[in-house]
Amino acid sequence: MMKKPFRLGTTSFIYPDHIIPNVKKIGAFFDEIELLVFESKPKEIPSPDDVKELAGLSRDLNLTYNVHL
Repeated sequence: MMKKPFRLGTTSFIYPDHIIPNVKKIGAFFDEIELLVFESKPKEIPSPDDVKELAGLSRDLNLTYNVHL
């Protein structure tokens, strides 16, 4: 298979839900997901358990993340 000349990415807020449900729904279709985090909403910041789950999803779905504050 020919290597793609670019990576395809999107934000983590496609569906009106939290980060993890969005990653589960869209992760198979993208190479990278930009995790949208609002510093003004501390409850939206991923917990240590969320970070572990995101790491597992990254491995399972072969995708990477970047953080948008």
